[in-house]
Amino acid sequence: DKLPRLPVPDLQATVTKWLRTVEPLISADELEHCKRQAADFLASPVSRQLQGLLHERNRREPNSWLETWWNRLAYLE
Repeated sequence: DKLPRLPVPDLQATVTKWLRTVEPLISADELEHCKRQAADFLASPVSRQLQGLLHERNRREPNSWLETWWNRLAYLE
């Protein structure tokens, strides 16, 4: 609890990072498809809703929005 809170990642930055990550693993056609899908997702109300839920979780969690998930998934599952 003495560490600074982990910030909620920016959605656009996350999508950009994901595209950079998959680029060397897929074909040019697949990358273009992923880019279109990512753009559609970012423009959708679902993306704003999910990001809002993540910010809400951040407000509720005492230390970090990720801590409970991380502890459960990384250590217990």
